[in-house]
Amino acid sequence: MTTVSCPDCGAAVDPNRDQLCGQCGYPLMFLRERPAAGDPQQFGVARAPGERDVPGPAAHPILLEPVAPAPRPGVAEIGCPSCHEINPATRIRCQRCGQELRPAHPGPVDLGPLPKPARSWTWLVVLIAVLAVVAIVAVVAFVVLRDREEPAAQPKPEPALIRVDSSAVTVTASAADPDTALWGPQLINDGDLKTAWHSGGHLIPTNVGVEVRFAFNRPVKLARITMVNGFAKSPVDYTNNQRITKMRIRTEKGEREVPVVDSADPQTFDLDGATTKTVTFVVLATVPGTRFKDVCISEVMFDERV
Repeated sequence: MTTVSCPDCGAAVDPNRDQLCGQCGYPLMFLRERPAAGDPQQFGVARAPGERDVPGPAAHPILLEPVAPAPRPGVAEIGCPSCHEINPATRIRCQRCGQELRPAHPGPVDLGPLPKPARSWTWLVVLIAVLAVVAIVAVVAFVVLRDREEPAAQPKPEPALIRVDSSAVTVTASAADPDTALWGPQLINDGDLKTAWHSGGHLIPTNVGVEVRFAFNRPVKLARITMVNGFAKSPVDYTNNQRITKMRIRTEKGEREVPVVDSADPQTFDLDGATTKTVTFVVLATVPGTRFKDVCISEVMFDERV
């Protein structure tokens, strides 16, 4: 077997065995040795399509010289894996067949300007929240400090009241027990709860309509009346006699009806402080006593406005 170099890529080939170069595909039929005349293994001559097989003058034989194997690449060289061409180590592709010898370092890629980041509104939300908290704290502090600084509204003092002296009051009644020393109307104003006015109920049809009149020796700005109902000397005396449950209070400025509590404790009736020289109690209803028909009042006191 005779080995020659491929005219195209320089690879070692056997044209008598192969039809094409195994590296570059170059046709090897033209490199074959012509067989001797009459050799049954001779190959046909390659002709163009339609060319007739006409004997011609014998072609001069092509003398093929053995090709030495390709030298191994040096340190600063690189061999082509396709055509075995020795290339400088700096080459990226084979200088003969263009086969890639080593990956090329990609050049810098221009990505263009980076897109602008999306605008974030988080900082604005945080700022608004902080300002809202500061505003709330400021309002609360203002209200608290204002309340501390401003003095609370002081209620108007009630007008001073003084007790009308009993010596300035004269008491009469439209009905009374004949024994006035013991049961007369003057006992209403003596300051003693063991004494009381008795109406002499056994002498009159009813105690309803009986009047007790108080006269002052000077004009009085009457603001309050304090009364002890019934005969308050003892619980037995209290229940033995009748007590007032409703009466009319009349002054020079007007009159009004008031309920009276069935109790021996002092109870008060407030008036408007109008000036008057007389006060009249008119009995409108009573509670029956267990023994006597007299209606009683133990004590009455008057307070005037100054």
